[in-house]
Amino acid sequence: MLVNDIPGPARLEAVEVVLKRRLETARTSGERDRLKAKTDALARVIAQGNANLARPPLSAFGSKKLVVETIRPCRLQVPTAD
Repeated sequence: MLVNDIPGPARLEAVEVVLKRRLETARTSGERDRLKAKTDALARVIAQGNANLARPPLSAFGSKKLVVETIRPCRLQVPTAD
C-alpha cells in the first residue's frame, strides 16, 4: 500500500535537518567562489579563442600589407541591416 511508503513526520524532519546542514556546508565551503573563478577563467579562454579565430595569422598571407589588401574588400561585402 502507498500509505506504508510515505515517511512519517519525524523522518521528514530528519531529512530536512540533513538537507539544511548540507546547504549550509555548501554555502560556507567556498565552492561557489571556486566555481565562479573557474567559469570566469573559461570565459576568458573562450574569448581569446574567438579573437584568435577572427585574426588570421600573418604567415598565412606572407605580409601585413597582403592581409590588409585581403580583408579590406571583404569588409565592403558584409551586408548591413537596414
